[in-house]
Amino acid sequence: MIIRTVLAALALIALSRAAAAAPLQALVLHTPKDDAVQCLTSDDRMLLLVVDEGTVVARYPYCSSYGRSSAKVYIDERDKRRFYVAIEYGVGRGTLATTYMLKVMTTDDDTTNLRELAEVVLREFDAPDSQWLNEYYALPDIKGGLTITLSYAPGPDGDPCCGPPEKRITIRVVE
Repeated sequence: MIIRTVLAALALIALSRAAAAAPLQALVLHTPKDDAVQCLTSDDRMLLLVVDEGTVVARYPYCSSYGRSSAKVYIDERDKRRFYVAIEYGVGRGTLATTYMLKVMTTDDDTTNLRELAEVVLREFDAPDSQWLNEYYALPDIKGGLTITLSYAPGPDGDPCCGPPEKRITIRVVE
């Protein structure tokens, strides 16, 4: 237990040093011992930190299947003080039982809390013949906000008959 705590502290120090030199970025930490959020198992506990030149400007505890997740930060082109965070995470556990999601969040004014703006399914595995995924890219809009474009593609074993109804979906997130 002590060794795990020391290793976690060393990892956080290393991440903090790397983040101190970098502009706005997202750090995703696997936090199985933190009980700030209740998940299916402790292995699913995650913490997102948005760091700006070494200072934590936003934090968000959440759950993600098997402790796997990623996040990207996008700065608003109109209001450079506003940013959006796109988090990829999993829901559920088991063979053909995990759904992968994309959640877009932004900060509340004058707090370090993140609030949800949009959430979409990226991959769904509820049966072998209905696997599909959405590939996506996100771009800050010059007028402000964020545009996310999702493109349908059949999954590795997927049957294109059972995918989402649209071949391309565009989500415009504006505050």
